[in-house]
Amino acid sequence: MTVIEVASQDAALREWLSQAHGGRLLLTRGGVPAAIVTSVDGLDLEEIATASDPEFWRLINQRRQEPVVSLQEARQALGL
Repeated sequence: MTVIEVASQDAALREWLSQAHGGRLLLTRGGVPAAIVTSVDGLDLEEIATASDPEFWRLINQRRQEPVVSLQEARQALGL
C-alpha cells in the first residue's frame, strides 16, 4: 500500500476527501473508472493495511475452512 500525504493547499484534493467522508468517491479518467477514494474515519494505519492485504484474507479464508471446535469440546479436552 502506498501512503501519500495530502498537501493542505491542494483545494481540489481537499474537496474530494470531504466528499468521500463517511462513504466512497469514484474517480474516473475519460469517463472510465480509475480509482475509489474510501473513507477510513476511525481506523488506524494498521487496521487499514490489514484490511487491504490479500495475504491476510487468504489466511483468514484458509482458517475458515478448518474444523471448528465448540467451547464445550475445548473444555472437555482441557479437563475443565
